Amino acid sequence: MDGRWYVVGRCLLRDDLRTFRLDRVTGLEEREEMFQRPEGFDVRGYLKRAMPFVQSAYQVEVWLALPLEDVLAQVGPARVVAQAESGGTLLSCGRDSLQPLAAMLLSFGCRVVVRQPAELREEFARMARLAMEAAAELVQV
Repeated sequence: MDGRWYVVGRCLLRDDLRTFRLDRVTGLEEREEMFQRPEGFDVRGYLKRAMPFVQSAYQVEVWLALPLEDVLAQVGPARVVAQAESGGTLLSCGRDSLQPLAAMLLSFGCRVVVRQPAELREEFARMARLAMEAAAELVQV
């Protein structure tokens, strides 16, 4: 998920299901106890509920002037939470890099209202400057 590897398992300390980031595992101990996967366990559903974007550098919340169905048809459901709001879609996610997300949001071709983070607005401004420069060079050629 987002360039990191995770494993879901039973935490012996907390006696509950937990998500472990593999790059943070420092030791391994072989034990005799066995873990039984809970009946009907859905790992994707568990991860979506347990940690939709807690590991990311930026917590993103944007409103898109598109119906929920149109947004869901274009984004990976494991990487975002989307819900209908005010005739459009509220999209929440976590990202370590804002540039790819900004480009993806622009590809929707609709109005985008950034609620957070401010750095996403700055990324849109940077991309707009680059686009204006590219357009100006086209005219001069």
